[in-house]
Amino acid sequence: SMSHPSEEGRFAQVGVLFSLEELKEVSEMTADQVKYICNHRVTGRVKLHKVLNPEQWEKRETYLKVKGTIIDDTGFLSKKIEDNDREDDET
Repeated sequence: SMSHPSEEGRFAQVGVLFSLEELKEVSEMTADQVKYICNHRVTGRVKLHKVLNPEQWEKRETYLKVKGTIIDDTGFLSKKIEDNDREDDET
């Protein structure tokens, strides 16, 4: 959820990044209502900068879309960026 854990009506500043591992369409089991079963895992955190469609908070017709930055808790992304920068310098 993007809602703040203790302040109603306020967005959280950090969200989670999901990685979809499996998606199964099951409409034939639900009288042709479009439904899906999925498996996912949380792969990281995201610093939320801006909600791009805030009207959906009330409407709930689609997912909220945000502009954000992936938070690198591992140091792996920073190292990869540094390595790529080094490679660019050598060419």
